[in-house]
Amino acid sequence: MMYAYPFDCLAIHPQPEELETFTSYIIRLAEENGIQSISTLRRLLMPNQYFRPHLKGCLTDLYMQTFPSIAQAANCSVDRLRQTTFYHLIVKFESRQPDYLLRNSLASSLRFCPKCLQEAAYYRLEWRFLQLEGCHQHHCVLLDRCPECHQSLPLIGNLLEMARCLHCHADLKAGQARLLTDEENTVVQGRAKDLRYLLSPQKWEVNVSDIRKGAGGWLRALRQEHRISGQGMSQKLGVSIQTFRYMELARSERSSSRFEIYLALTDYFNTYWSSIFEMFDQQPDLPREAHAIRDIRLRQKMEQALCELEVAEQPLTKAAISRKINLSAECFELYPRCQKLIDTLSEREHQRREAMLYTAIKLTISELQKKGDRITRTSISKRITDYPQDLTRYPELIKLLSAYIPMQQLTYRPQKGKHPHKVEIIAQISVVAEKIMECGDKVTMMRLVEALGLGCYALYYYPDLHQEVKRASKYYRQKQKDQLDADLAQRVSEIVAQINEKGERLTRSAVCQVMGKPYHILA
Repeated sequence: MMYAYPFDCLAIHPQPEELETFTSYIIRLAEENGIQSISTLRRLLMPNQYFRPHLKGCLTDLYMQTFPSIAQAANCSVDRLRQTTFYHLIVKFESRQPDYLLRNSLASSLRFCPKCLQEAAYYRLEWRFLQLEGCHQHHCVLLDRCPECHQSLPLIGNLLEMARCLHCHADLKAGQARLLTDEENTVVQGRAKDLRYLLSPQKWEVNVSDIRKGAGGWLRALRQEHRISGQGMSQKLGVSIQTFRYMELARSERSSSRFEIYLALTDYFNTYWSSIFEMFDQQPDLPREAHAIRDIRLRQKMEQALCELEVAEQPLTKAAISRKINLSAECFELYPRCQKLIDTLSEREHQRREAMLYTAIKLTISELQKKGDRITRTSISKRITDYPQDLTRYPELIKLLSAYIPMQQLTYRPQKGKHPHKVEIIAQISVVAEKIMECGDKVTMMRLVEALGLGCYALYYYPDLHQEVKRASKYYRQKQKDQLDADLAQRVSEIVAQINEKGERLTRSAVCQVMGKPYHILA
């Protein structure tokens, strides 16, 4: 920074505090130098220019000019002086109409936190925003009136006095503010962090168009995830569809959105501009198009869904992931990263099943050794329901079992033909089916195979046995149905007799109501 000639600057020239407003800095500068009126200060700083901040209302701190004479008088750089205005926020949104951008967002009078003024007597830039209800440091609401005379306070008056009411000269630091509720405090913390980031200078502001393009693509991807059309979102924000499209595409030359609309957009998706801008600044390789961004986000959701399925020991299938992330399975083909993950599902499922079988077989071998039983393929398969008949696709299982079972038996694949114990198995089918029916379960082919102690491979390698099991399941299912019909008929007869005894009207609806069954049960 170039230091001013001593006679060109004020005698006392304190530097602006962090995120101090321009008007606050002017007041402090005047107080330190014993200047009491803004007219006197104007004659010293800018005698030949229009400088009347006390007449500009809510746009007081909205200075885009450099004012080099003020910087020279205060002996600070022009860049540091710009940080006392909304300059950096306006740059981040590339607005060509700063006054329109901040319309309806800035308070026209002073808002302050008494406790902050007690710690450091200056006015903060974030206090100017109506979307910030309280102080993030002291968890209290911001006051907008004098605690004594209850009048609204101008941002800067003709008399320059810090933390004093210009009407009754009461000390603003003595005010008492209501504490925020937990819900209000959560909102204030997020909003204050967002505003402070937007008001502060960032290195990426030299490449703001690229960052804003990425932010627009990110928000568009979020909108698509929430299944909201552009027309629907524009109606929620209260802007035209063209304006909303320009916001998403970061078309600053045509966009005429206000800052309150930008905040409402991120609020709807429960995010912040600061986090979005920071993400694209720290990850320059992130794509800027919404489709590619959605592809990345869906891939992350799919990986999370896969972890949840693995923990729940559910099959890793395309349909299972589709249900988890609430996206049609056909849509995966539209996203290259997602499709690559889908292509690896069969291999991941195979590896997961092999790991589960490895653990189960190791535990089974340990149990057989404790009992002193012989370790064979049959003894292991009887204890593991999903034991694979063909082990050639499971090299780790073969490596584990080769220490106990000859390699020839491990790689042996049975040929299709007649089951050696077909007669005994067929004789057991009726007994097993009756037991299933007694338990109230439905007699199915898989239930019969499981109860008979056979593996699923038996229905494939032994067609004759398959036919017998199929015939038996069909017979006993019909038997179950007939039994249910007989029980239903008997129950209906009893209810009909009860209704006739009471002399009530006999209808199908009345019978179903007594039974507690739906109307169509007697159709």
